[in-house]
Amino acid sequence: MKVTCVKRFRNEFGMRARFFATAAGLLLLLAGLPPGCAAGRQAAPAGIDSLVVLHTNDVHSHLDPFETSAGDRVGGVAARSALIGRQRALGGRVLLLDAGDLVQGTPFYNRFRGEPDHRLLDLLGYDAIALGNHDLDDGAAAWRRRANATRTPILSANVFAVAESAWAGGSDPEIASAARRGAKWIGGGKVPPDVTLRYLAAPYTILERGGLRIALFGLTTPSLDRIVARGPNQGVAVGSAVEAAQELVPRLRRQADLVIALTHLGVDEDRWLVDHVPGIDLVIGGHSHTPLFRPTLERAEGGRATPIAQAGSLGRYLGRTTLWWSGERAATAFGRLLPVRPEEGEDAAVEAVVASYRSQLSTDLDRIVFRSPRRVEATSLREGDSPLGNFVADVIRDRTRADLAVMNSGGIRAPLPAGDVSERDILTMLPFDNRLVVVSMTGAQVQRLLDRLARRLGKGGFGHVSGVSYVIRGGGADEARVWRWSDEEGGEGRERGGSRSRDGDPIDGNRVYRVATIDFLADGGDAFDEVRDAASQERTGVVLSDAAIAFLRAHPEYSFRKDGRVQWRGSGKALRDMGLRSRR
Repeated sequence: MKVTCVKRFRNEFGMRARFFATAAGLLLLLAGLPPGCAAGRQAAPAGIDSLVVLHTNDVHSHLDPFETSAGDRVGGVAARSALIGRQRALGGRVLLLDAGDLVQGTPFYNRFRGEPDHRLLDLLGYDAIALGNHDLDDGAAAWRRRANATRTPILSANVFAVAESAWAGGSDPEIASAARRGAKWIGGGKVPPDVTLRYLAAPYTILERGGLRIALFGLTTPSLDRIVARGPNQGVAVGSAVEAAQELVPRLRRQADLVIALTHLGVDEDRWLVDHVPGIDLVIGGHSHTPLFRPTLERAEGGRATPIAQAGSLGRYLGRTTLWWSGERAATAFGRLLPVRPEEGEDAAVEAVVASYRSQLSTDLDRIVFRSPRRVEATSLREGDSPLGNFVADVIRDRTRADLAVMNSGGIRAPLPAGDVSERDILTMLPFDNRLVVVSMTGAQVQRLLDRLARRLGKGGFGHVSGVSYVIRGGGADEARVWRWSDEEGGEGRERGGSRSRDGDPIDGNRVYRVATIDFLADGGDAFDEVRDAASQERTGVVLSDAAIAFLRAHPEYSFRKDGRVQWRGSGKALRDMGLRSRR
């Protein structure tokens, strides 16, 4: 069995010199290698060599620059393209990758459904992109049309489709049984073993740079089965990312000099992946929106450390990660995030493309609907009572005249600015085409729903409420009260804008309540099974963003604030156990 130079170095000198931050550090390492190691194998470049990986993730259709909470103007695809050009001009082998969720998040997507985003992939020269969960927001058929319109490979080794579907298009006709083991349909339910599946996207691609063969494979979050809409994704399934990688990586190692995982899993799941799948040289990740200003290192049991890189979100940064090696495997990595600043230059050709789409957006989007005395942040949406979360839940309840309302935190995507708030701002905050649904739930079902929300505090799947208040205690919802309606609103018997009162009645286990939400949750998205399993559903057809615009116009006095509708009581230890933390 062949022993690589890096392995021999570790055997003789231990793991302390495993990674160095600079090429100078690698030179020191190579000076101490055992005899005969410096040359490496014939198929790989001799001596010290490098590969630069430029990367983005979770851009979410942010084609224009935007302003941060500190007032800085950042991002924009034209500025990013100019920065990429400057990095390529430095020379050497360069890859340009994206780790998924290219689309969904601004009016560009609401109007053009990803067309400009995929067109710009080719113009900027991306080498590959991972399949993200938001690629399937409009369904697999719509995604396939976009995928066919770009030359950039879209990769995922753990998302499948029934073989006879029109959108199954992966390059491998057969999927190993290990890779599809435990696969689930979108919306839940295991895929029977006798169902023939194909890859939805290509599982991998192999590129060449300066005589170096580089294998890129994609992975998508296994939570896909519960975070995308079931209706337009019938026949789509998702399997374990780890099991798909365990089957694929050994094959790719035999075909390529370097193996790079392009993942839309989240940084914690990337660490889990590396822990369980040896042989990956680099992970370029996304999904958790984590700005890793330096790559983090993770080591598989009995294996070597692997760098994991991620570039935040919304195109604010361009990641630059350099792999250095001598011999068969990458020996070390260095990386950083490069801020994308429009004032440092924009690509005129790219800006012309964006401008052509920008001009087609209706001028109605710039109409002012509200004036806010302060910026309303989109942070802490998973951490309980939130001004923005309360607002969206109030909108849902007000429009449907329901007893109570619930909205998932993941459906609220951006802050509202101080001063004039336009329709464009509302669509950026609520970019998904969610429609309002009213379901009938018994009091017992409502209590189970609130218990579920309490258990999700600080985590994905937490929800905001209107028309009800409760206290989180012992991992459940205690002291729940359904608000009393006022008789002061023109005889309608309902308070507009959501009650600010803590008064209310205990939940009646035998009463049937009208609970308003969005169609994504009514279909079981984010694992809101209690809503999905309700006895009846009234689909209003009202788009949530339209309801929010109408609400603010009707209530210019609305106050964005916390009002104690969700409170947490318990020890600090219990708080940590619940996973309360800042939004990633």
